[in-house]
Amino acid sequence: MPSLQERFLTSLPKDSDSDVLTMIQMLIGDCTSFDEIRDATEAFLVDLNVGDLNVFFQRLELAQDNDQGSSKESKESNAKGRNAVPNASSKQTAAPMAAVTSPPPPAASTKKGSVAARKAKLASLTQKTQKPADSEGGDSSAPNVPPIASSASPSLPAKFELVATSIQSRFHKDTLETLSNDVDLKGVNITINNSTILQDAHLKLFQGVRYGLIGRNGVGKSTLLNCMSTGSLIGFPLNLKILCVEQLEDVSTETRVLDVVMDAERKVANWKEELDVLQKAQEAHDPSSMAQAVRYMTLKTLESDTETMRKLAIKRSGARGHEARRELVELERRVAETKNQHQEAITESEIDAAPLLILGYLENLYANLKNFDSAASESKARKVLKGLGFSTAWQDGPLKQLSGGWKIRVALAQALFLEPDILLLDEPTNHLDLPAILWLQKYLTTLDSVTLLIVSHDRQFLNATVEEIIEMRNFKLTYHVGNYDEFVTNQEDKQKRDEKRQDALEKKRAHIEKSIQDGLRHAKKTGDDKKLGMVKSRQKKLDERFGLEVNAKGHKFKLNRDMEGYFLTSRLGVELDSGDAAPNWSIPEPEPLRNKSALVEMEQASFQYSKAGPEILTKITLNIQMGDHIGIVGANGEGKSTLVKLMIGSQNPTVGRVSHHPKIRIAHISQDLTTRLPLDKTPLDLMKEAHPGVAEQELRAHLGGFGVGGIATRALGGFSGGQRVRVAVALEVFGGKNLIVLDEPTNHLDMDTIEAMLEALQENSAAIVVVSHDQYFVSRFSSTVYVVQDRGIKLLEGGVDEYVASVLKTK
Repeated sequence: MPSLQERFLTSLPKDSDSDVLTMIQMLIGDCTSFDEIRDATEAFLVDLNVGDLNVFFQRLELAQDNDQGSSKESKESNAKGRNAVPNASSKQTAAPMAAVTSPPPPAASTKKGSVAARKAKLASLTQKTQKPADSEGGDSSAPNVPPIASSASPSLPAKFELVATSIQSRFHKDTLETLSNDVDLKGVNITINNSTILQDAHLKLFQGVRYGLIGRNGVGKSTLLNCMSTGSLIGFPLNLKILCVEQLEDVSTETRVLDVVMDAERKVANWKEELDVLQKAQEAHDPSSMAQAVRYMTLKTLESDTETMRKLAIKRSGARGHEARRELVELERRVAETKNQHQEAITESEIDAAPLLILGYLENLYANLKNFDSAASESKARKVLKGLGFSTAWQDGPLKQLSGGWKIRVALAQALFLEPDILLLDEPTNHLDLPAILWLQKYLTTLDSVTLLIVSHDRQFLNATVEEIIEMRNFKLTYHVGNYDEFVTNQEDKQKRDEKRQDALEKKRAHIEKSIQDGLRHAKKTGDDKKLGMVKSRQKKLDERFGLEVNAKGHKFKLNRDMEGYFLTSRLGVELDSGDAAPNWSIPEPEPLRNKSALVEMEQASFQYSKAGPEILTKITLNIQMGDHIGIVGANGEGKSTLVKLMIGSQNPTVGRVSHHPKIRIAHISQDLTTRLPLDKTPLDLMKEAHPGVAEQELRAHLGGFGVGGIATRALGGFSGGQRVRVAVALEVFGGKNLIVLDEPTNHLDMDTIEAMLEALQENSAAIVVVSHDQYFVSRFSSTVYVVQDRGIKLLEGGVDEYVASVLKTK
């Protein structure tokens, strides 16, 4: 009977990549069940397109059961007289400390049941369609009080098991906090289930330095930020106040914008939340409501103490660690006991004690809020909001009056208002217009004592804000002094130097090999033993000691200093960076037009949404020809979206004329197109629905032109933002369109993908209009740039640089 590993390997597609198969063989060598094999290889199986993983492994288990059925009786007879339950070892391996915070692993699937039952289950799985993940719902029996904030990562679904660790010191001072605001963590390891994000990496952040974190989509940049901001990274200093814009919780849309920003101080926000609960309980004049509020405060205090003790229990070791873990277990017992008690009916003793307890809570909260300088806080909040473009009326208005882009600004204002020790910004320029981006980059450079870690696709923004680049690649973090352009230049220079060094080594090797061959022939011909000894000596040097004579710093090579660890040779060679494969973008060419007239012709076009309302655009005149590359810039609210709607014909002008070429074919990639994609469907499903008469092979080839051909049968719910952008563009441009309009196309894309998209757009013969706030993208792509302002459009002779200069001049 074949082993589990053999049966698994023979079930994989025949055309699977040999390198992937080699990696899979290494991973499954020690696996003893199909559950372990699935856990170890699931990431690779998705790329190999084996189909539904549940069905795949059910078939394997069914085949294994069939083979085992024939030998079942002989196995049972051999097993007679044996002890069915072996004695457990008296010494168990200690669980890692990370288990204190990590959720328990999912239980392995049971092996019980007949072969017939497995066949029935397999049939049901085969017929079952993919269902979206269930949304989390609250318990209807829970008390009617605000939930306590969870420590789980907000960007990760609950089904993910996140483990983030680093090398820890066992000394007392290092396990609490220090006066330093620097971060220096070695041996950082982050995994999600079986997917490695970082492995033995070194995280270094020095106070006041502005860092830019770069890397391909999907390498885990946002996950790293999330681990730092939520406290999931074991070993991160407890004394540092760290904030990520992504972690700010949603608030009521009725809340005043100014209050939303001021509530960024979580301690103050918690005080206000507790005060609100207690005051409502008092005003209700209901003894049960007051007792319920006391229960809420009691449980919240216990859970807060438990979380604090959990962090100490993870960090401490020895006797102190044992004592901390004992206290943690006791606190967890009290939390569970309190929750069970709160499921029962409120007692008379609780009702009697509630009024006095509430008065004590209120007294403490009033004292805390009195010490908080609300006037200075409001002044600071208004300053930040004004810089982001909020008028006084908007600051004092409710959150519900704002669009999605302006709500993003509110979240950013919360982070800027708090001024933490470490500020994490994940794609802060998304949904910001160019004036706001320019203000933001200027404001960030004034935060001298705050450490910044910025993830951004905006090349010009990184150049203006960061002082060092952290590259996240191959599960490591590498550090480079300078902004992004300097990083690119230095990497190119380093690659050229390494290639020259490699060429020199190859020439030296060829020379030594030639001398060895010549010496060997001479020794054989003359019988010269000394010559033969010299040949052997040179061959030994070539095999064991050939390599660089200097280290990376230019110093003379020393074995015990420059080669710590295990190596196959006694010298280092040149490690040429092969680089990541360039992203694939291939936009179909449009059919040539016989009629060479303009694709879009706008003549004195004006537009207003109602007769009583103001004009959004006035007397717009614009012609768009095949091959035009047009960039459109301007502040939010000036009418860029309205201009695009007139351009593509989804809105008609109230005055004037807009005409289109009779053979025009338009592709409009709107900013929110990716959010409207159905996450339960695959890219191939969407392509088939949009083009029912086209062969599947052609649709797959088209998706492959955007780098998503290998995952065309995966549900979009598992795609990154960048992958969804590719799918959205692929859907719109299929068949070749002669007018392509893109609204903020660089959102969610990494640097390499942006460069690939730039090249694909520049090589295409269609007329292309780009609405973007990305200075680098607009300047690289556009031959003509217009600014939308004052209800009209203006041609910028100096391109986007002229617009940037005008914005800076008016500030």
